[in-house]
Amino acid sequence: MHHEYLGPLALLVGTWTGDKGIDTSPEPDGTEINYFRETVTYTPIGDVDNAEEQELVGVHYHQVVHRIRDSKHLHDQCGYWMWDKANQKVIHNLSIPRGVSVVLEGDVEEVDGGYILRLRGRDNEGKIAQSEFMKAKARTTSMSMTLEVHDDTLSYDLDMDLEIYGRTFDHLDKATLTKKA
Repeated sequence: MHHEYLGPLALLVGTWTGDKGIDTSPEPDGTEINYFRETVTYTPIGDVDNAEEQELVGVHYHQVVHRIRDSKHLHDQCGYWMWDKANQKVIHNLSIPRGVSVVLEGDVEEVDGGYILRLRGRDNEGKIAQSEFMKAKARTTSMSMTLEVHDDTLSYDLDMDLEIYGRTFDHLDKATLTKKA
């Protein structure tokens, strides 16, 4: 099935897997490094119109992450990637079951038969919504993401600034996935 109407998001459609992810996360006494495997599935949702002015197309996704050493379920995330063709912008809405939802916005660059999407969002711009507990204990103050996608490979770098354990922590996730279906 062809999904050209999705613009740069068309290459995302399908199921992606990888087992070489690296997560750098905070601990009360320092930093923890976890290696992970993940599956992400992207499904087209079609057209979305905003205020009868903005026309978007998009994909819904679901991401599941497990730590390699013990198969512990580390992360579950769902959301949408939206393409605003008129403004050549990409929007990424994400939600995690810790009481955090984020809207990232950014640009797209076409490269070697694929795309690089660069996005960011900051708490002081109203892009990050979080529960009272998370605001008090593990506040996300900014998030940026670079995602590169080609026909059969997808890689990303995710950088989050957190206020946690009495300090600012730079939480990083990095992975490369292969298209399965």
